[in-house]
Parts: sequence; structure tokens; C-alpha cells
Amino acid sequence: MGPRIALDAGDWHAELRTQGAELVVLRRGSRDLLWRQDPKWWEWHAPILFPVVARSIDAAVRVDGTPYPMPPHGFARDREFQVLERDAARVRLELRDDARTRVHYPFAFVLRFDIRLDAGGILIAAEIENRDDRPMPFGFGYHPAFVWTQDPATRYRHVCLFEREEPETIRRAAMDTGLLRKARFPNPVVGRELKLDDKHFEIGALQFDRLASRRLWFGRPGEEGLEIGFPDSPHLGIWTKPGAPYLCVEPWQGFAEEEGANGELSRRPGTRVLEPGGRAVYRLTVGLAAR
Repeated sequence: MGPRIALDAGDWHAELRTQGAELVVLRRGSRDLLWRQDPKWWEWHAPILFPVVARSIDAAVRVDGTPYPMPPHGFARDREFQVLERDAARVRLELRDDARTRVHYPFAFVLRFDIRLDAGGILIAAEIENRDDRPMPFGFGYHPAFVWTQDPATRYRHVCLFEREEPETIRRAAMDTGLLRKARFPNPVVGRELKLDDKHFEIGALQFDRLASRRLWFGRPGEEGLEIGFPDSPHLGIWTKPGAPYLCVEPWQGFAEEEGANGELSRRPGTRVLEPGGRAVYRLTVGLAAR
């Protein structure tokens, strides 16, 4: 699974793998914030999604009509990243295109991460650069799984409190194919508050494509909970497997391919296109605060 890198700043501690630049531990003092992983429920901690989010039709994307095989959530989470810089509280990593990536994605690109701890928590900044001589369509996402107790006495006291009211209907993916359904669905957020309940996730993730907020708080009201910021991500997924000991709060750029589409990547819902030499940055911050 690749070596681990440990970061420390005050009472904050983090660990990540060079494979996939995946965060595997996030802790303040003795409190674990990131789920510790159990294959019974899910085999990941916080995978990176690139160059697509979620599933593709026939497990492939099309670029100018040519099909390319594409794993769910892309290939970055399975690739080894090069360490560029490292100190006690910060690390910079990089993935560049090569012959293996071009089998799936025929573009010259660089994907860099700058990950650092400070007294307020963790800041992750992903930078995507188009090194090609043509426009480059892509999707990108974070997929961290945060601890959510299984204790039924307290599990359903947890909420997600959004930065702004979220009145818009949401999207859902089909359970059998993972493709984005064309229909829109009722939004369980009331005003700014999502009262967490496993029943919300019986048909998969909540997918916000008309998102007003760029920050939310996850926890039990009156206690210290997680402040999660995603200032550059226009979309959001919230997901768990019903009964699982985690909640995934997933800032995204893009979604699964839509049912009935032709698979052309540039037309995939939420896809962003970078011009040659263009760069895009997606930040994720996680800290603690009482609400």
C-alpha cells in the first residue's frame, strides 16, 4: 500500500500514504476524526477521485469519440505519488501522466497535493495542471470518511449544519449501475440542517449539484464537531452504508455519468475543462469547533 508519512503540529497528528496521497489518520489529542477502515464496511479511508468522480458507462469514458477504460473514481487513488518536499507538519506530493495513465486518460497532466497541519487542523490543497496542447476535461473529488458512532443512543443526534440554506432538489445514482439518474429527488436538508439518519442512504449518496454552501459542520449540537471547508468545490456528496461507523463528506467537481449519455467526458455532468497551461485548485480544510 506504499509507505506512510506522519505529520504533527501541536496536538494534531495525521498520516497519509504515498499511494493515492490518501489520508489514513487524522487525530487531535486522543480523538480520532478519520475512520480507521474495516473491509467489512469499506476498504478506504479518504481516497482521491481523479480524473472522474464515480462510475462511467460500460466502465469507459470517451474523448472525441474514442473510448478509454476508466475505473470507478478514476485511477489516482491507486497510483504512487512522488514526494517533492517534506517537513514535520507539511508534505507536497505529485503525480504526472505516464504510459499507464494514458491508457485511461489521453492527456498530459500534473496532479499535486500540498498537505499541512497547524493549530487549527489540516489543510489540503490539490492543484491540477493541464500540460497538454488541447483542452483537458476532468472531474476531481475528495472522499474522506469521518467517525460516526454506531451507538443508537447517540448516532441520530448528529447533524450536518450547512453554511447556507440548501433548498434545491438533489441527484441520486442508480443502485445497480452507479450512473446518475435523470430524475431529481427531495432534499432532506431543512433550512441549513441535515438530521442524520441511515434511511437517507438506503438508496445511496445524497448528491448536491446546486450547492450554495462551501462549508459545513458535522457533529452533535452543543458539542465539539468537525468544521469542514471546501471553498473551491461546487458539488458535494454525503454518504454512508446504513449502520456503518463513518460518514463521508465529499466535495466534488463532477458526478457519475448520466444514464443514457454517450460517455463523452467533456459532456459529463459537472465536468470542468482546463485550457492548455491552465490550472485548477481544490482546497479541503478540517478543524474542530463547538456549535
